[in-house]
Amino acid sequence: MVCKDHCKKRKIIELNSSIAWFPEHIREGRFGDFLREMVDWALSRNRYWGTPLPVWVCSNCGEIEVIGSVQELLQKSVKKPERLELHRPYVDEFVLRCNKCGGEMRREPVVIDVWYDSGAATFARYHYPFENREQFENNFPVDFITEGVDQTRGWFYSLHVLGSLLFDQMAFKSCLVIGLVLNEQGEKMSKSKKNYDDPWTLIEKYGADALRWQLLGTTPWDVVRFGERGVADAKRRFFGILENCVTFFLTYAELDGFDPALHTVEFEKTSTLDKWLLSKLQLLIKGVRQALDVYEFNAAVELIEKFVVDDLSQWYIRRSRRRFWKEEKDLDKWAAYTTLYHTLLELSKIIAPLAPFSAEVMYQELALKQKMPESVHLNSYPQYNPELVFEKELEEIEDVRNVVEVIRAARNEGGVKTRQPLLVAKVYCQDRVWKSVEKNYEVVVDEVNVKKVERLPNLSEYRVYDLIPNKAAIGKRFKVKSVVLIEKANQEKQRIAQEIAEKGYALVELDGEKERVTEEEFRVVLKPKEGFAHAERSGIHVFLDLRTTPELEEEGLVRDFVRRVQIGRKELNLEFDQKIKLRVWFEDERLSKAVLKHEEYVKSETLASEVAFDPSVVQQVEPVDLDGSKVWIKIEINPL
Repeated sequence: MVCKDHCKKRKIIELNSSIAWFPEHIREGRFGDFLREMVDWALSRNRYWGTPLPVWVCSNCGEIEVIGSVQELLQKSVKKPERLELHRPYVDEFVLRCNKCGGEMRREPVVIDVWYDSGAATFARYHYPFENREQFENNFPVDFITEGVDQTRGWFYSLHVLGSLLFDQMAFKSCLVIGLVLNEQGEKMSKSKKNYDDPWTLIEKYGADALRWQLLGTTPWDVVRFGERGVADAKRRFFGILENCVTFFLTYAELDGFDPALHTVEFEKTSTLDKWLLSKLQLLIKGVRQALDVYEFNAAVELIEKFVVDDLSQWYIRRSRRRFWKEEKDLDKWAAYTTLYHTLLELSKIIAPLAPFSAEVMYQELALKQKMPESVHLNSYPQYNPELVFEKELEEIEDVRNVVEVIRAARNEGGVKTRQPLLVAKVYCQDRVWKSVEKNYEVVVDEVNVKKVERLPNLSEYRVYDLIPNKAAIGKRFKVKSVVLIEKANQEKQRIAQEIAEKGYALVELDGEKERVTEEEFRVVLKPKEGFAHAERSGIHVFLDLRTTPELEEEGLVRDFVRRVQIGRKELNLEFDQKIKLRVWFEDERLSKAVLKHEEYVKSETLASEVAFDPSVVQQVEPVDLDGSKVWIKIEINPL
């Protein structure tokens, strides 16, 4: 196969420009470079196994004949083997008569390079040109292929060259180039070294979808480090949380007898929180489709994970739990069921190409005897519907979540755990954001565990600036005046810092002249007022009062106690609605008084019908640590 023919070479290079490569740089980079430097392709190989080269040569005159089909070979053969077999050694027994001199023609004893076989895949699969001509023509060039980056000089090349030379077309329209897969230590996997985790063992342990998710969650064309830790993490961080969401819905839907055919609420009549989730779901569909269209599976995985973990589990379900728990089967409860059911059902379709087995299980559990296609994979992929994006509600809840996140960041900055109640968080923000906070005030204070959230009209009272001089830059510019400048800056620190922060510069008087200084000479540091922690994001500033009172510390201890009970419930694998009895004893009387004082809160949060103070549990269970002292907790399941 000659590639020195400049016209053919130009055509091969030209057709490459029409292929959609992912990543794009492969087109003119690795693959393009190879095409520009390509040489003759020696098709024959001196091997025993492989596709025999269909070339017969006359032993007398050297005449050559190329056979194009089995039928032609049988017609022209004067000697045939007993069995029709097109591989060595049988094919070598076929003898042809030379049309030129009448001598015997025997096959050249070589085989074809196996890369020709792979490059012929687009037409060989249809047995073209002997049959299925229309089917081949309707499916050539193929829409999509994918393989490892090493195939730019192998399969990708052979497909492209054969398509170009035989059909004057590219053989494939788009190609996703996959990066190399290494073990977790970054080493090339080797069968002889056995330096890899057996995929079948991982599938048995974690499921096929967890393995797929781990691989799909990395940039396709980057090097992938594959192993058990990554698969286990995919199972934990995504599938475990998704399963909990489905279980939560199914548990309460069964208890309340939710039937989507009877109890579905029109989306327009649902709550602000419901409309927010429905909007986020549509944005997810839009984002995932865009990512999949350009084969950025990792981006799709990231979007889905963020939606399931942050939006669905950590916000919507957690903020809606009491709507599902309450006794009244009112419009609000059915709206919550409607929203969650629709979201989970759509999610099963969204993840179907990426996690087909989990999607099918999820779909079958959610079908609830509705008239739906038999399998999730028989559904059309979800389409983005802008009519289900409720802009007002979406903006409102996003504002609230942003404020909550900044308050949490201030807690982290101040080193105060979330379970410790605090007095006040002061928020500086836009009018629109504050209106959202006011409308969802109870949600905000509950999420961040503060008694009050107040708005700051300005920042000046709660922020303190500090100036850090860049002595090298000051000395270079002001030379002998440097010492005086630094002294002046210390005397007017707040004014200079504030002006640099707000205007980018400040004026300082030196020897009767106004000198301009910037952050090049003085770095500005914003510090919160003493006793406050500060955090800022997207123009939202929060100043969190870190002072506590004995009453607040007491509440924090009770919340810690509740957390310990919840851990115990989880260890016992109790159902969401399982009622319990608590038998407890405390080493520290201060803790027992706190729990007794807040007993109703403890009972409501842990679904305990009773909290009994019983010293005998010291002999029955191991103690846990709570604020440096021992606590004994025994959970008893209430009889039905």
